[in-house]
Amino acid sequence: ALSRKIERFSSTSDAKFLEHLSKSNYVFGIQGDIGEIVNRDLLRYFPNGIINFHPGDLPAYRGCDAPEWQILEGRSVICTAHLLDEGIDTGPVIQKKKLTLDSQSYHQLRASLYPAVAEYVAELCAELLKQEKIVAHPQGSGIYRRRMSPENLEKVRHLVEPN
Repeated sequence: ALSRKIERFSSTSDAKFLEHLSKSNYVFGIQGDIGEIVNRDLLRYFPNGIINFHPGDLPAYRGCDAPEWQILEGRSVICTAHLLDEGIDTGPVIQKKKLTLDSQSYHQLRASLYPAVAEYVAELCAELLKQEKIVAHPQGSGIYRRRMSPENLEKVRHLVEPN
């Protein structure tokens, strides 16, 4: 049976967090935008790795504002499930999914992003828990996207809200 207890810690280097991990027997972890690069020491607590759900089609949309960059370039918004490594959005890819988003407005699109990713997290984790090992494939070279300029963000808003 799956444990439903939620634990909260101040950071991934918190001594209580590391003690908790050493006593636990997790199959894999899920990164929840911890705001820091995961160090190799943390990865050892998860035999199948730590999964990140990045709202960009990796490796072409690494980094910031991935949904907006995909829209600006006329692409669908893809969420990539990948294993964390020491880079930014560079770990091996497990699977990708095209997200269905509410495009009535830019704000609706952004607001619908997180529930769509959460559904994907639940779907993929249910699949992965049935497997003995997570299969992932290296990405190869990619493009790191910086924060989008106000001018490009305005272009995205016009693409989403053409009227």
